[in-house]
Amino acid sequence: MTFGIIDRDEVERFAKTYYKGPLDGSDRIRLEGLVREAVKRFETEDDEGRQEEFRQLLRSFMRFYSFVAQVVRLEDTGLEKLYSYSAWLARLLPNRQIPPDIEVTDDMLRLQAFKVVRKEEGNASLAPGQTAPLTPIQEFGAKPYTDDERRSLSEIIKSFNERHGTLSTEEDFLRFEQVNREILDDDMAEMLRNNPPDVVFSAFSQAFFRGAIRMFQRDTDMKSIVLSDAQAREQATRHFFNRALRAVREEKRPGT
Repeated sequence: MTFGIIDRDEVERFAKTYYKGPLDGSDRIRLEGLVREAVKRFETEDDEGRQEEFRQLLRSFMRFYSFVAQVVRLEDTGLEKLYSYSAWLARLLPNRQIPPDIEVTDDMLRLQAFKVVRKEEGNASLAPGQTAPLTPIQEFGAKPYTDDERRSLSEIIKSFNERHGTLSTEEDFLRFEQVNREILDDDMAEMLRNNPPDVVFSAFSQAFFRGAIRMFQRDTDMKSIVLSDAQAREQATRHFFNRALRAVREEKRPGT
């Protein structure tokens, strides 16, 4: 509160609308308008160091409160109001670490709704007397790691853990393989296959960033890696770019 960015009266007005019941479109516009007043005050702060300190403190408050609220009954309703307000504010604050040529939209950051659609149905039961062994999944669609790729990934993880005091493992970062599988459609594969790496890296980087945000929208830790740590983002993007490049260039094309 000492930064002069959050106004207590605006928090109370936010809470009055937010907790009144189901929200409609006009309610959401009103809530965002209140929060954007704080965003304007944030943007008038000339000291980028203070801006970053405020971001970090806001995220720390949210993490700590969400944890404590699960294990201790809190009687201070003001903290709950501030937490709900902060969740909206954190989403709307500009982030200097996000590349300026990439637009992060609300639907990329938060899942508001989903729809389950049955595409097909069938019977996967084995026939009586069937004895053929089933082949287990070995690589989850990704090519095996070379020694150089494994060393590269280990260096990324070591560097990240040293900077953040975390215990991230190889398995944590290998989840980015799924991002590669999602963005490597026919068009991206053709770009990688037919252009020099320095020419196509920018397009891959933007697609990888968007794919990572979508994949980890409900995983705060991994989303933090993508959004707030520019060095980790660059290292991971470059690593999985090289993986994608090798995959498409080693892939056998029809008729070859």
